Amino acid sequence: MKRAIAGSLAFGFVRTLASFGYQRPLQVAQDWDCPVEAVPCERPMLAAGFPWAWAVDYHGLSSVNSVSIAGVILGQDRFRLVPFLGDILLYAMAGFVLVLAIARSRRSPLSLILPF
Repeated sequence: MKRAIAGSLAFGFVRTLASFGYQRPLQVAQDWDCPVEAVPCERPMLAAGFPWAWAVDYHGLSSVNSVSIAGVILGQDRFRLVPFLGDILLYAMAGFVLVLAIARSRRSPLSLILPF
């Protein structure tokens, strides 16, 4: 069981890093360039990660409209910890369910159909 959990977490981490390839524009407020009187201060910025964007272009520091792993590591792009951990948890849970389904199917071919 410990190996299944560890494997699922590793799968979740690798899958989250692979989800970086999914990039899309996201409305983001960048605090330092917002005038006080502007209530909606969000601008479309390029973001990466799926289903929750965990890397966001940080204009002024990195190339315009680009986000990269190197930029995240160097601090040129914003790293969002909570969406990153959420993606890992989501993919780890999916991996764990897959491991349990495979283990159950190896016991009996009918075990996926019959609940008992």
